Amino acid sequence: MRNSTPIAPLEIFNAENCEGVMAQLHTLGISGKAVVNAGGIVWANGKFSEGRFELNPTGPRVMAVAVCHGTKIVEVVAFDEMQYGALYGDVFALGEEHLLNPPVFGGPVNVYRHPIPWMQHECDGVVILRRQDVWWQLGNYESLLSESVEHGREIERLLMPPPPRAKILVRQSKQVAA
Repeated sequence: MRNSTPIAPLEIFNAENCEGVMAQLHTLGISGKAVVNAGGIVWANGKFSEGRFELNPTGPRVMAVAVCHGTKIVEVVAFDEMQYGALYGDVFALGEEHLLNPPVFGGPVNVYRHPIPWMQHECDGVVILRRQDVWWQLGNYESLLSESVEHGREIERLLMPPPPRAKILVRQSKQVAA
């Protein structure tokens, strides 16, 4: 069930703070085109906890990407240089629209560990937010491009479907006397 936390504490970049923000992004190797491809960047105050982000007006100020489906914000993914987390936990990945339109020329889907390298590559690919869904979201793709051998092994482990949780029972048939 979706957290009912309002998104009001997010601060959208504006003419007054845009220059400083772009300078900060530039030091991280993130271009203006990447900001546009990501759907824009906002500031958020809060804290990270186990892959999630909780809004908190007294928490540290970090950057965030608002994930939209159409004109509706469906997720907010906050990040700093070390960690990232989703506000609601409802979206499989940043860049999941790449999964709806796989590469036309048969190339692999780029998978990134963190939003910063994803943005450094102009948001070409995905950043996994819901690790438990990797096996069914990415399992049918011909190829995935990881950031390293270690990252590739991690993705490979996540591609394994979970064991069935249901206990399978066999109905006993009744013998009819002749």
